[in-house]
Order: sequence, then structure tokens, then C-alpha cells
Amino acid sequence: MNFGNHIEEILSKLLSEPLLQDFVHLRPIILHEKKRELCDILIEDEPSAILLQLKVQDLTKANENRDQKRWAIKQLTKAESQVKGAIKYMSLSDISCSNTVRGEIRFNKDQLHAKHGIVVIDFDSVPFLLDDKFDSRTKMNVPIHYLTYSDFILLCQNLKTLPDLISYLEERAKIPKWARPLLGDEKNVYAYYLMHKSTFSYSIIRGDFNNKWCELTINYKKKFSGKVYEDGQTELFQKVLKELYNHDPIVSQLAPSYVAKIGNVSDPDRVEISRSLNRIRLLLRRAICKKLWEKLELSDTSKLGYNYFSIASKDKKTMFFFLCSRHNREKRLEELQIFSTTIYDLHKDINRVIGIATENLHSATGRSFDYILIEGIVREQDEDFLKEAKHTFFKNMEYISLHDFPDENLSII
Repeated sequence: MNFGNHIEEILSKLLSEPLLQDFVHLRPIILHEKKRELCDILIEDEPSAILLQLKVQDLTKANENRDQKRWAIKQLTKAESQVKGAIKYMSLSDISCSNTVRGEIRFNKDQLHAKHGIVVIDFDSVPFLLDDKFDSRTKMNVPIHYLTYSDFILLCQNLKTLPDLISYLEERAKIPKWARPLLGDEKNVYAYYLMHKSTFSYSIIRGDFNNKWCELTINYKKKFSGKVYEDGQTELFQKVLKELYNHDPIVSQLAPSYVAKIGNVSDPDRVEISRSLNRIRLLLRRAICKKLWEKLELSDTSKLGYNYFSIASKDKKTMFFFLCSRHNREKRLEELQIFSTTIYDLHKDINRVIGIATENLHSATGRSFDYILIEGIVREQDEDFLKEAKHTFFKNMEYISLHDFPDENLSII
């Protein structure tokens, strides 16, 4: 196997864990006169796309006395040109991807729009400053980021979600060229970002990044450790995402008839559910997981046999509903359908409801998930019924404050 291709596949798998494999595509193809690769890795949240070009070195074949910096600059120059070309071709040609989960996917030339280009290079020597000849943006005003392999993995493993990565890149693109960070020094850039309310000021200078990682991990070790711990408590949310594609598609043995429809989530619906869930940022995922564990436990002893909560997306267009029930699957699916439809009826301003059901905390049958997507159906118009439903099932509303650092103190900002 080609060494470069092998590393690309490893990187693709690494990215698929935090960024979700549904939307990480290895070596997409330009469907032009001559089919060729668009880039090494395409990360998309349609219509937004990140194009990544990777340059690696096979140390078993490299000259021991090779100038690492000179090699890096040469490879970065090639990769920059390739990223610029990929961004240009994305708007001119259809693109084909072979995704490990979704299979063959085709994007029309107007479906995806490049938001960022990333050049990733296998370089672990002393950090150095890139020459001004390396552009921070393309002629189409798409930002280009230059990162080492280890730094890019560090970002993905710490940011953990696609929307958080995109948000970081959006902020990073604000850094002026005169303050461009050193290549291989991204941990200090990331630390600055965390310690300044996830922003980069337009007035920043390069020296502002100095020793920020040490300051964060040593001076504020307890606070940072608390954040890392809280970030790690989102495995349940990742399980909700992963199980969507492991979900049993056939439940025809269950009744009534609509239950089979709920269980048999179609592939387009799976993608839409997955995409919507994947757009939830890490901070909110932490809050959802805490609430979900609480409801799992309460459903063990609930007189009704279930417990639940709902939460709106950031744009207020999608409502997510989570149900924990100790009833059998048939009954659980029925409850999921009733509650999800009721939420859709009650909130006239939302476009869709995504419902997720699972067993109670100490279920003897293990942990599974069922899903439902409701949109575009006729809403209930009986105001008396809706008033009663709201009072009975959704009368309690809770507002919570979310902080990246659990015991956030402005003294570190």
C-alpha cells in the first residue's frame, strides 16, 4: 500500500470518531472530463465543507541528514496549491464520495461550498514561522490553515465535534497575517482561544500566544482538568449517534402499524437525524448527557414507567426529544410517537422534531435506541387539546447556564 494513502486512511479514521464518520469522506473524486481526486479528505456539513490536504514523510526512506524545515516548506507549497485548486474545482464540478457508512454519495457542484482549506503536514521538529508567500486566504476569500499532523489531531480530540471545529476555524481565520502562529505551535493557539471566551481578537499579536498552553495546563490545571473531565462525559451522546446506523431496520412484528414505520428509519431520515444531532455543540452535549442520565435513573422508579425531556436546537427550528422508558419496545415506540407528535403540534415555529427513545437505567435488556423524525405533517388544531397537552406533559421549563469551564472564573479570561 502507498505510504501516503495509508496515513490518509488512518487520519480519516481518527477524524471519524470525534467528527462523525457520516460526514468525513476519504479521497473524494471530481466528476470532470478526467476523474481525479478533489483532496485527501472532505469534511462536510452540507452546504459547508472543509477541504484537507495531507503531506507525510516515510522516514524509512528519508535521508537522515535531510533539512526538515526545507522539506516541510516544499511540501506545504505543493499542498497549498492543491487546496486552492480543490476549492476552485468544487464550484465547477460534481463530486463523488465513497463513505464507509452511507455508501456512494454524489454532491452536485452547487451543493457544497468551501468554508475552509486545511494543509496538514507530518512535521514534528521545532515550530517555525511560515513565509508571507503562504496565503491566509484564497482569491475566493476562503481561509487556509496550515497545521502539523499532531496539532490537527490535538484540535479534533479537544474540540470533539464538527460544529466546534468549524467555530474554531472561523475564529482562527480572524487572526491577521502579521500575527500568524508558528507552524507546530497550535496548542498555544488553542489555549489562548479557550482562555479568551473562544475568540481571537483582530488586534492580536503573535506574542500573545506565548506559553499559553503552560499557563492553562499548569497555572489553571484544576479548572482545565474539570473541563476535560466534563467533555469526556459525552460518550452517551456519541453512542446515540453511532447506534443510528446499527439500528434494527425491521420491526414489522410489532403493532400497531405506525410502530413499524417508526422503527424502519429510512436512509434519508437517518442522514437527517444524524446531521441534526451532529450539529449540537459539545457544551450542549454535556448538558444533554447530564439530563439524560438523570432521566434514565428516574425512569427506573417512575409511576408512569417513563421519564423524558426536550431541548431546542440553537436556531430554534428543531426540537430534540429524549424518552427513557422501562416498557417493552412496542410500548416505548408508541410513547415516542405520541410525545414527538405532540411536541410538533405544540410548537408551531419549529420545522421538525427528532425523537430518541431508550430503556431505563437498570434495564435487563441492555441499551438500545429508537429514532423518529417528524416534519411536514398536518398539525393538530384543537386549541383545548393542545392546552391540556401542554399543561399535562410539558408544563415545566428549565433554563440553565452553560460554561466551558465547569466552575468558570473570569480570572482566567
